[in-house]
Amino acid sequence: MAFPDAIVMGFGKMPADCASVLLQNEVAIRGILETEKAGFSGLAGFAERAGIPFAAPARDEITHRLSLVDKPTVVFSINNNYIFPRDVCGRENLRIVNFHNSLLPHYRGHGRVIPSWVVFAGEARHGVTWHLVSADVDGGNILCQGGFEVSEDDTALQVMMRAVSLGIRLFARHWQEFMDPEYKGRPQGEARGRIFGKNDVPNRGEMDLSWDFKTAGRFLRSMDYGVFRLLPLPRIRLDGKWYVVRKYRIESRGNRFSKGGVQVVERPEGKAGDAAILYPEGIIRLSIAEEKTR
Repeated sequence: MAFPDAIVMGFGKMPADCASVLLQNEVAIRGILETEKAGFSGLAGFAERAGIPFAAPARDEITHRLSLVDKPTVVFSINNNYIFPRDVCGRENLRIVNFHNSLLPHYRGHGRVIPSWVVFAGEARHGVTWHLVSADVDGGNILCQGGFEVSEDDTALQVMMRAVSLGIRLFARHWQEFMDPEYKGRPQGEARGRIFGKNDVPNRGEMDLSWDFKTAGRFLRSMDYGVFRLLPLPRIRLDGKWYVVRKYRIESRGNRFSKGGVQVVERPEGKAGDAAILYPEGIIRLSIAEEKTR
C-alpha cells in the first residue's frame, strides 16, 4: 500500500519516537515542525540525523507552510501547542491526526496540565487518545484509545510518562490506520467538563490548610513533575506569609499529636525552613522558602 506523505509537528521526544516508526516503515516525512521553543532541541538533532527538513516557526508561519502543502499529506500533531485554524482543518488534502493525553471526551484541553487534574481529582484510571483534528477543540473522531490504572501514590510526572509511553506503543500498532484516508474512526461521545488551559492548575497552585490529608496529598502530587518543573512550585500561606514548597514528603500513618484538625507544628523563622503538618491519618513534611514576589 502506498501511503501519503507525512509532516510531524510537536515538541520533545515523543514526536521523534513516532517519526522513527514512520521511517522504519518507509513513510516519506516531508518536514518536522517544532512548536515550542527549547534551549536544546532533541527534535532538531533527530531531524538532522534523519535528513528531514526541520523548522521551529512562529504560529503564522506554520499556518502559511501548511497552506502551501498541495499533495495528500498526513499531519501528525504530537505534544503540539499549535491550534489548527478552521481553514487548515478544512483542507481536503490534509489529514490531521492528534495525540491527546486523556480518554476523550473527558479532560479536553492542554495536555501539559491534564495529568495534574487527573491526580488531583483522584481518578483511578487514565489514558490517551489518537484522534482526527476538527475545528472543535479535541472534538474529532477517535482513531484509537488505551488506558491504565492510576494509584493513590502517583505523581503528575508518573502519569504523564505512562501516558507518553502508551501513546508511542499505540502509534507503533496503529500507524497504518492513521495514514489511511479511508479510516474515519468513530465519533466522540458528548463532551463533558471544562476545557483545561495551559496555565490552569489545581486550586491556582495554592495548598489549603483546610483540606483533609488525602486532598492535601493529591494536591502536592498533582503539582509534581519532578526535575522537569512543568508547573510553578506550589504555594502555601503560613503566619500571613506566602511560601513556595520546594520539596514534600507524605507519611501515611496515624500520629498521636493530632486528635482532629490540621496542626502546623514547625515553621521557618527566617526565609527558608521546614514545616510539618499533622493530620489524624499522617504527616506531610514540607521544605519551604519565602516567596519573593506574588
